[in-house]
Amino acid sequence: MKPSKLKRHLQQKHPNEAEKSTDYFKHQELCLARQASIFRQQASVPERCLKASYLASLHIARAKKPHTVGEALLLPATKDIVKELFGEEAARKVDCVPLSDNTVSRRIGEMADDISSQLLEQLQVSEYFSLQLDESTDIANQAQLMVYVRFLGKDKFIEELLFCKPLEGRTTGQDIFNMMDQFMTDNSIDWSRCIGVCTDGAAAMTGKHSGVVTLIKEKAPNAVATHCMLHREALVAKRIEDDLHQVLKDVIKTVNYVKSRPLKHRLFRLLCKEMGADYEGLLLHSEVRWLSRGAVLSRVYALRKELREFLSDENLELAKCFEDDTWILKLSYMADCFQHLSVLNQSMQGHNVHILNAQDKVRAFMQKLSLWESKLQEGVTEMFPLYNQERISSTADNITPIIQSHLSHLQGYFKQYFPDLNNNHLDFVRDPFAPGVGTYLDLAAKEQLIDLSNDGGRKTRFPSLPLSEFWMSVREDYPMLSEKAVKCLLPFATTYLCEAGFSALKVLQSKHRARLEVESDMRLALTKMKPRYDKLCRSHQAHPSH
Repeated sequence: MKPSKLKRHLQQKHPNEAEKSTDYFKHQELCLARQASIFRQQASVPERCLKASYLASLHIARAKKPHTVGEALLLPATKDIVKELFGEEAARKVDCVPLSDNTVSRRIGEMADDISSQLLEQLQVSEYFSLQLDESTDIANQAQLMVYVRFLGKDKFIEELLFCKPLEGRTTGQDIFNMMDQFMTDNSIDWSRCIGVCTDGAAAMTGKHSGVVTLIKEKAPNAVATHCMLHREALVAKRIEDDLHQVLKDVIKTVNYVKSRPLKHRLFRLLCKEMGADYEGLLLHSEVRWLSRGAVLSRVYALRKELREFLSDENLELAKCFEDDTWILKLSYMADCFQHLSVLNQSMQGHNVHILNAQDKVRAFMQKLSLWESKLQEGVTEMFPLYNQERISSTADNITPIIQSHLSHLQGYFKQYFPDLNNNHLDFVRDPFAPGVGTYLDLAAKEQLIDLSNDGGRKTRFPSLPLSEFWMSVREDYPMLSEKAVKCLLPFATTYLCEAGFSALKVLQSKHRARLEVESDMRLALTKMKPRYDKLCRSHQAHPSH
């Protein structure tokens, strides 16, 4: 920047400007500054329009819709609604909301990063946390590892998606743990605060020497391993006697014959309409989906007359099954039985399901099985409504011994897969105000339990609060008792959240085939946290082009 070099540059590169005065160059500088200011004003987006862009993008992500829907549908529809309600001038203001494909993608990415940042900030200061994890293959044949976390918030437990990342190469227990350990290290999360790990019981997860749970326990010795109770219940449901299992096979063959052939499916629908059936088609059976078996059996039973006519017209051997009264009786019982199992399964799904709650439901179902078996001996069949109805009008042989055998075996299978249902030592967690609880507590904890059970204000609020929120609310006054309860309630009982997450992943990937990396969309679709819009809007002050 020497004066001599600047002068030579001016004379050689800009000879027409070499003889101009200093005032000329000052005027040019002022004009350039004005042009830049005008450009910034045109490129910037008003803060309210910017926030509206974030809000619309959040709705698109939570609805699992393609990003193009913002500009192609949402913006024109909003403009038409505003124009009709508030006039043309108000409708013109909608045009300033940026909702192009790239803009929506950017907004979703920014909000997902913000929520992830909030999650990690809270997780890093939480005293304890627990994990549930599962691995599955997506529609692109890519192995995906999904991990959910439950940790202590200010006054309640918080459940959030920790991460969902593709596994490159193999999916051994060591590979899964390495990815988790790297994530924990990168985000300064202390393994020693992990007190629970819930998996689906696969070999890679629970292997004795190199399973994920074993490797996690080396880092977190206090972590309690839990085999997903939904998977255990599904394993019990698969154990069926040969007589009943043959009925299930026949049902699956029937469904596959009708559903796998488009022409047969259409013809069967027409037959159902002509016969005035309640339904116009069958449901597909899947070994992967937990509730499909009960729904399939119930639908086949409901359409048994239509299937008998259809299969007879097709000259299939399966038609004989629907002409056999004994086979129909077995079908009706299985539809009832699997409906009961489906209700049990559904009762353990959802958010904030803890181990005590799930164990109570399984134990209650086992007692029902025993009750049903004893009632069958008395000739009572009301607990199986379809079977009860069919038995009254049927001339088939009595299948009560088969049902009793199945119920007896079911009880044995439940005891085999759920050996850990005895939790009387945790009765104080369920209700600290009940008489006689806390027998297994030490002296200091019993003293706090006595103080708590005589706290009238806490006793009044107890029925209106979830267990986790109640015990979080008494942490300061009864720390020892609360810590025992929190450690009991914090671990996951199922991997339901991961299963629901994989379902969301499948939907998102099917709608975004051009890009299969949809973790940001999935985080917004599944999260309960809210983005910090003010912070996001302020960050655009330095980048108005965004």
